[in-house]
Amino acid sequence: MKDKRIYGMFGPKIKAMRMEHGLKQRQLAELLETDMPMYSKMELGARRVRRDQVPQLAKE
Repeated sequence: MKDKRIYGMFGPKIKAMRMEHGLKQRQLAELLETDMPMYSKMELGARRVRRDQVPQLAKE
């Protein structure tokens, strides 16, 4: 259960950073080598970001 709270906190942060940089979900989905529905779920906190995707997000 604790993991879901962490996902829920990480998702809004990803969204805020994406919007701050003027990027679209599609662009970050491509960067993370995933599809748009999966990326959207990451922002909503319904799916977790894989450990190997975190450095890619940090670069953006």
